[in-house]
Order: sequence, then structure tokens, then C-alpha cells
Amino acid sequence: MKKTVLILLFLLLMVTKTATMANYQDELIDIAEFAETENLPVKDWSVTIREQIDVERAANIRTQLKKEGLKESKTEKENSQNYLLRDRRNFKDLNVYYKVIVHSGKAELIVVLEGQKWTQDIKQSYVNKKTTIKDEFFTNKAQTFACLSVSDDAIIDSDYFFKDLTKTFNIQHENKQFDNTKNSAHKFIFYGYTPLWTQKINLGNSKLNIQVAVTENATGDLTYTIGTPILINEY
Repeated sequence: MKKTVLILLFLLLMVTKTATMANYQDELIDIAEFAETENLPVKDWSVTIREQIDVERAANIRTQLKKEGLKESKTEKENSQNYLLRDRRNFKDLNVYYKVIVHSGKAELIVVLEGQKWTQDIKQSYVNKKTTIKDEFFTNKAQTFACLSVSDDAIIDSDYFFKDLTKTFNIQHENKQFDNTKNSAHKFIFYGYTPLWTQKINLGNSKLNIQVAVTENATGDLTYTIGTPILINEY
């Protein structure tokens, strides 16, 4: 009887976990699944969560993280104090670090999750850690920026890439900005809006929440760096 109960509990937990993942809404996961569909290998990815907080809250967060074993480093720049704490606790292929910026009596908390590849195990670790971080440190006023880069060694033409991207995400208000600088690795930047994601930036009569930077290396291979709502990292 006890054995049967344990088996039923295990199955219930598995079903609950599967349902939670199936219903989990996340822009990075959407982008990663698109890359997988296009058979484009992931080079790197990152998710940045940031929010303005009061100085006392910032100090409490730093104290809490240090009590949990995170080491802190401090730098000063332009009258601001920047505190960096990296979480090294058993996250395989997933890097997490916290940054607290204090300036003129105000503070900002920035948390970055990043990795160099994408697998189902990494996806699960990412979802678990991001959920914990948002519940513990942020409110619904926090901004989230997702970014993922894929490499293309001429498997598909860029026209097909953007055709598939536009169709998959139902992209509207699309536009391209070309880089005419001589010998620049940057080819162009693609902008658009997808109604599938809630975050957006209003630009007059149009909206923006997806941005793709296209770069080319010396051998002609392309890298697509996809970000939402905009790219905030170097590419």
C-alpha cells in the first residue's frame, strides 16, 4: 500500500512539473525553440532583469547574498558604487550574477543569467533559477531583457531566416537599418514587433519588442543576435 502511494505521488509530481513547463511563458525559450527549429546552433544567451529599488533594500539584498556565501567585489565610477556578486552554487552551464548600483541616494538591482549553450537540462535550470530570483528580489515593475545568438554557416539564406522569423512570431512594423561603414562586421539590424510578448517599446505610431543584429565574419558566416525588447549587450 505504501509503495503504491509513493508511486502515485511521484507520478503526480512529474505531471505537475510537465504542466508547469508546458505553460511557462518566456521570451528566451521562444527564441531558443525557434533556433532549434531552424537547426541553428546556439553560441550564447543571456537574460537581464533590472529594477530601481531603495538604498536600504539594496543593502539588505547584498547582506542576504553574502550570508548565502556569495563573494562581493566593489568598484566606484562616476560617483556611484557598483557591487558585484556571482553565484557559483552548482549551476552547470548556467552563470548567475547580481549587480547592485548605488548612486545619488538611489539604487538599482540587476541580475544576469547567461550560458554558452542550450539544452533541456539548462532550460529547466534556467526556469527554476529565474522563477526563484523574480519571486524573491523583484516586483512586477522589473524589466527583463533576453538575448540569444546563433551561428549560421550558410545553412540557410538570411532572407529565409527572416521570413521564418517573421512568420513564427507574427512580426509587424518590421524595419532594417544597414551599416555602411567600410569593413564593418555588422551587416544590418532588424527591428519589429510581435504580439506574442507583452513587453514593448512605443515609438510614435509603431511598437518595438524584437531586434536582430546580423554580423559576418571573415569567412562569410553569419551570426544572428536576437533580443527582446531591445538588445542591451554588445554583439
